[in-house]
Amino acid sequence: MLALDVQEGDVAVVTGGSDKGTYMLGEGSPTVFESWVRLNAPDDAVSSVNGQTGTVVLSKSDVGLGSVNNTSDAAKPISTATQTALNGKVSGAYTLVVQAGAPSGAPANRITIRTA
Repeated sequence: MLALDVQEGDVAVVTGGSDKGTYMLGEGSPTVFESWVRLNAPDDAVSSVNGQTGTVVLSKSDVGLGSVNNTSDAAKPISTATQTALNGKVSGAYTLVVQAGAPSGAPANRITIRTA
């Protein structure tokens, strides 16, 4: 293989020649071909999927996703507790007024919040 910066477990693909195939680096130097282990691919078609044979069509419940749906985030409901907390919030825009000095008759460093 090429003198690349690799570590044990890295994968390389040889696309030509008699050594064509996919290899994983085992123990040893990556520059020594014998350090690479050939990964063998299946030599036949898959015979079953999830215990089914023949033409297989899987549903979400076949793979443990029966309760999953593709509802958009905007269409998802929120809990009663969350809605109650949101209902208690004040709506509207606010203006924050900070006074550094004390105008006549006002306390110093006063902060006033006004609703719009």
